[in-house]
Amino acid sequence: MGDKIGRALNGLMCVYKPADLSLGALKKSILKRICVQANLATGWPKQLPEIDIPLVEEHPTSGALIVVGRKRQVDYSCNPLVVGEMFRTEDVRLEELHKLETASSGLCVFGVNEGVDRLEELRSQQWTSGWRIECVLGRETYKHEIKGKVTRKESYDHVSRQKVKKLLSKVNGDYRRMAFELAEVEMQSSKAFQIASRGIPRPKLSGSQVILMSSLVTMLWCYEMVVNLKLMLFNLPYFAMKVQSIGETDAWLRCMVNEFGLSLETTASPVRLIRRSTGPFGTEHALLERQLSLQNIVDNISLSNRLLTEYAYDRDVVIESGRDTSEEGIARRKEILARMVANQLPVEEFDAMKPAWPRDYV
Repeated sequence: MGDKIGRALNGLMCVYKPADLSLGALKKSILKRICVQANLATGWPKQLPEIDIPLVEEHPTSGALIVVGRKRQVDYSCNPLVVGEMFRTEDVRLEELHKLETASSGLCVFGVNEGVDRLEELRSQQWTSGWRIECVLGRETYKHEIKGKVTRKESYDHVSRQKVKKLLSKVNGDYRRMAFELAEVEMQSSKAFQIASRGIPRPKLSGSQVILMSSLVTMLWCYEMVVNLKLMLFNLPYFAMKVQSIGETDAWLRCMVNEFGLSLETTASPVRLIRRSTGPFGTEHALLERQLSLQNIVDNISLSNRLLTEYAYDRDVVIESGRDTSEEGIARRKEILARMVANQLPVEEFDAMKPAWPRDYV
């Protein structure tokens, strides 16, 4: 049983991280639940096995050690009080694909055991991440933090939807040109046409940030980064943006919001950062905190590995896709998702106010 569980805990898994919970605390919670439930599933034998122990005595004449008999004794190598539990947190490897700050929330992709070895390869794939950023105009916080101290206030009454559209038309052409420059492609070449037919070009350098799907755009000329935003909500002083980016970080997105406010002759600060998707994974594939059980984690690893296999890595192929869109493939994914929902904790048993640290700490 333990071998089967160990083989199943290899691959990628998706978890939805709530706000105000650090990534380290989330990983500790996942590891604890894996080990506790795996040890309960495997268990220990009620009666420990016995082994034959040779009885050795010294020969009275030569002094050589000789076996004079055998006796039955309990095999202490199977005693949990001696060797410990079968699953321990330090024996399970768990590492995140991308960092996510404590104040941010959304999708987190983790590598489990052998899946950790694939994370570097997946990072080099330059996956596109989808974000929803909720902001407020006229306020700037310390280091642009979500819950930072307010350090500056400005008027925002002059900001209108028309001004935002004017800003969009002004920088949209520059954004396209910068995206092709980061991809190291000549604008007038046939290669540029082929790349444009497949969508937005990807940067050659893994540290370059490009944001996609433009509907509301501002541009940052910092480390050659181009930003492209889509307006989802505009209700002064609040507004929300949908962002699709490559190689971004939470700190960079927070600075982007501030630069966006400055370009509108005011200031702005983020209120909420939510990662909605990354590569083939979305929030619909992620486990909630109340769904973190051993069975759900194993099912989620199976689902994530299948999605990763179906995801088309070859971006040169325009028409063909490796994703299984057949009715059988869709039915398999729906079956796994339905099983994960069915195995979640009931609402009355889930403590939504539980802090990241234990309540009984000293």
